[in-house]
Amino acid sequence: MLEHFLHFFWRLALHRYPHGYPIPSLLKVLCQASTEELFNIVQVGYLRTIHCLERSLGSGNAVVLSVWSNYMKKADDQALPASALTSRYESVLQEAQNSFTPTGTRTIEILHGYTYAAYYNANNYDLAWNLASQMINLAESFELMDDHPEWCLATQGYAMAAKLLILVTSSI
Repeated sequence: MLEHFLHFFWRLALHRYPHGYPIPSLLKVLCQASTEELFNIVQVGYLRTIHCLERSLGSGNAVVLSVWSNYMKKADDQALPASALTSRYESVLQEAQNSFTPTGTRTIEILHGYTYAAYYNANNYDLAWNLASQMINLAESFELMDDHPEWCLATQGYAMAAKLLILVTSSI
């Protein structure tokens, strides 16, 4: 599927850019790369993007932490120590609870990322359990789970927290 996507963009680039322009040449090289080479290229690009985000937003930004967490799960689980990731999330959560309403949706959104990182990156099931329980309690107190809930990141966090509570409980 990625090969078709790249070939499509290569053909578009051939029509869009003048002869000798580097974009079509780059896309042609990508079209000729093996799947393993493409994975490595994407992985390096993803990591460089994270580093740029860190420089722009700071290493303690919730978006940066979320991108790190996803990268660690999908590409390289050793790219950042999991303890550093969860420690940064703890700081961001504390800051959110002090800056915003402690039971607000922003806190729940940060808890979503923190819980995900605790479970999937750090394999810290005790921490994941505690964070998931906290997220469910916050979502219920904020009345996100009424008769007709609206889908948002806080609702997604609630669903993930419920799933993780079941997974952690069944693994005990």
